[in-house]
Amino acid sequence: MTKRITIRDATLNKLKTLSSYNFPSAGSTEGIEREKLPAILVGFATEQTEQEFSGTTRRLDLVVAVVVHSRGGVY
Repeated sequence: MTKRITIRDATLNKLKTLSSYNFPSAGSTEGIEREKLPAILVGFATEQTEQEFSGTTRRLDLVVAVVVHSRGGVY
C-alpha cells in the first residue's frame, strides 16, 4: 500500500467515527443516491512531485467533501 493510500485511509477511518454519514468510495459525487446522503468523501485533488538530491518530495492536497441534499438552507 502506498503512503498516499495510507494517508487517505487513515483520515477516512477517523471520520468513520461520525454517525449519520455514509462513506462512499472516492470519486465523483454524481453516483450517490439521495437516500445515502449526507455522505463524506475523502480523496486527493492534486499531487506535486519534485526530484531532489536527497530523494523525491511529494505534496498531496487531501480533500474531505461533505455532500448533502436539502430543500432549505444548510448550516
